[in-house]
Amino acid sequence: MVGWVSVRVGSEKEKFLIRPEWMNHRLFRRLLDEAEEEYGYMTKGSLELPCSVEVFNLVLWEMDQDEADSAAATSPALCGFAVSPLRGTRSGYRLLSPSPLVAACRL
Repeated sequence: MVGWVSVRVGSEKEKFLIRPEWMNHRLFRRLLDEAEEEYGYMTKGSLELPCSVEVFNLVLWEMDQDEADSAAATSPALCGFAVSPLRGTRSGYRLLSPSPLVAACRL
């Protein structure tokens, strides 16, 4: 999709522009459900969300992280290494066996 959607957030009606595809994200859909309960379907002007600006910023951050995770999962390699099978860990590797230092301390 191309373009932006205007959203007003919180009691101060702060304006945000978001990508249209984010409106289908599970977190954003929860905000839409809250807006429906608060305002109903019929509103004039921009889409309004009753959550605080702080909560909305957190939702935007989470959606951005989900998008980054998706991009990393579909990428065949990360800096020349295979992407970690541990989604959400934000690393391109994981330790498969204890380091020699850890093994020496166990003796």
